[in-house]
Amino acid sequence: MRNFFSGFLLAFALFGCADYQFTVNDRVVYTPAQLFVDYDIGDAALLNCVKQHIVDASITAAEHMTSLNCSHAGVAKLDGLEVFVGLTQLKLSNNDISNLAALAGMAQLQAIYLDGNDLRSIMPLRGLSQLRTLNLQGNPALTCMQLAHFASLPDLELEAPVHCSD
Repeated sequence: MRNFFSGFLLAFALFGCADYQFTVNDRVVYTPAQLFVDYDIGDAALLNCVKQHIVDASITAAEHMTSLNCSHAGVAKLDGLEVFVGLTQLKLSNNDISNLAALAGMAQLQAIYLDGNDLRSIMPLRGLSQLRTLNLQGNPALTCMQLAHFASLPDLELEAPVHCSD
């Protein structure tokens, strides 16, 4: 019973100190993985959102970030987001986004929520073959003819702007 409690305390101490470097006789025996910092995002609102998500989810590599929610964050530009090639879900609802060019090469994206933005063109998304969910509601400047380019995606759940429903 005593060995059980000793093992439990040791395991608790090790897991509780996962962010600390351990040394024995001045030799490093464990160094925790460092959070990912190799990105350059110019939009301050997007930068703050990404930084917070990296900390919250303990992201150590760009490809480890699979989802990101920056809704209601005041984001206007997406430049720099393309480094996160592992993103499969992206929520950018209710921001000030008008240009989606930064998302064009993000082939793993399966769900994108862009409702409540200022989009004029969704054409940068047309090459995203994994896309299954696309919410475009509340984008009054969006040209409705562009939606036809997404009709070929077999399982796409498309929520078009109200002005395109007529």
